[in-house]
Amino acid sequence: DRWAAQNRIPKRMLTPVDKLSFIGKRGMGAFEFVPATPGLESSSALQIDSLYQLSRRIFEEREEVSVQEDETLHLQSIYEVGTSAGGQHPKAIIAIHETTHDIRSGQVPLPEGYTYYILKFSEGEDFPFTQMEMAYYEMAKEAGVTMMPSRLIEIEGKYHFLTERYDRINGEKVHTQTLAAMNPDATSYEDLFEVCRRLNIPASEQSELYRRMVFNVMGGNVDDHIKNFSFLMEKDGKWHITPAYDVTFTTNLDGAAYENIHCMSIAGKNDEIVEDDLLQFAKLNGIKNAKKIIDEVGIAIGHFYDHASDLQIDDYWKNRIEQYLSSLVPLEIGEAMRHYLPTLVEPYETEDNLQVSEVNIIENTRHDFRIEAMINGKRQKYIAGRKSDLAAEIIAKGRNKMPTEDKKALVERLLLPLARRDSEKTNSNSRR
Repeated sequence: DRWAAQNRIPKRMLTPVDKLSFIGKRGMGAFEFVPATPGLESSSALQIDSLYQLSRRIFEEREEVSVQEDETLHLQSIYEVGTSAGGQHPKAIIAIHETTHDIRSGQVPLPEGYTYYILKFSEGEDFPFTQMEMAYYEMAKEAGVTMMPSRLIEIEGKYHFLTERYDRINGEKVHTQTLAAMNPDATSYEDLFEVCRRLNIPASEQSELYRRMVFNVMGGNVDDHIKNFSFLMEKDGKWHITPAYDVTFTTNLDGAAYENIHCMSIAGKNDEIVEDDLLQFAKLNGIKNAKKIIDEVGIAIGHFYDHASDLQIDDYWKNRIEQYLSSLVPLEIGEAMRHYLPTLVEPYETEDNLQVSEVNIIENTRHDFRIEAMINGKRQKYIAGRKSDLAAEIIAKGRNKMPTEDKKALVERLLLPLARRDSEKTNSNSRR
């Protein structure tokens, strides 16, 4: 759409043929469309940060964005790197030279020495999308899921997710098709495995596909739609599953239940899928050692907190997501996922005989904090705005996991004065 606007082509005049011509030879997989739109087959050197800033603005503002004259070169670069990989987050198709580290568009043929990547940009939002996908990449590998080599690159404090393409091997194109292309009507994992059987996918790969299904269920990846499963054909004409991709945490912890259902069902269920459902699915689809697979995946997901810590994911998200994941994995694994648990302040009595219990620090999605406690039977509360010095102090001390004595100190400083004032009012009224 941006290219059409720049070339003064009304959006209503664009046809499917125009869009295929725009893709030309730059699409995913091995399909090419000719004649291609001229002027998009070049591959000049790229500056990732400039591309990131402009693509993020275009992605956020869509039709309202205005491109300045000095940004035209970068906009042309965005056309070159394209977005043919699809998806709801901004990304680019690039190639990096193994020795010179020169970065170019990955949409066109390049000399030897270049490796082809999909680059997913940081979105600058509160949720750490790219770091989370990296954590899930590490967990998936540990769980026995085949992934393309991936890493984070940091530019000016922003982390971008870089993953190798499975449809470009040694510069050659590999024919790939998504489940959506193979069976547009697929709505279930049963449909996915039926396609596997029709394509004669090896049993070992079907077993791994089952492992991926289990990982999606236990890992809270509800965005398991039919474009997120693909197949590739080798030169001998045999089909295989591709490495997994777009594997990350996609549950909206603040959303309604109907928002957090899996795109593809298992035994007719899109939510509340339990271990018995997974075992029965394996039995009906000829998957061996299902319980072993479930346990191996669960153990890997049980290490989420460690991976998230290594990637400097904020404690707020680490704690919330670990707590959620602990409810999805096998019980004995979930019970061992305890990093998110707060420190507990046992009920106590102050020197002036105030009874204190239920001390808690609650953080909302805006990262404001509410310090609260029951004091003499009344719940006292104090709010610390996210930009306040008090909020910074709470974060530095560990949020709701700060040492018990620090929590009691906050109660003494913030809540007991409120309780004493209430007590004085009560006594004053009774004397009247």
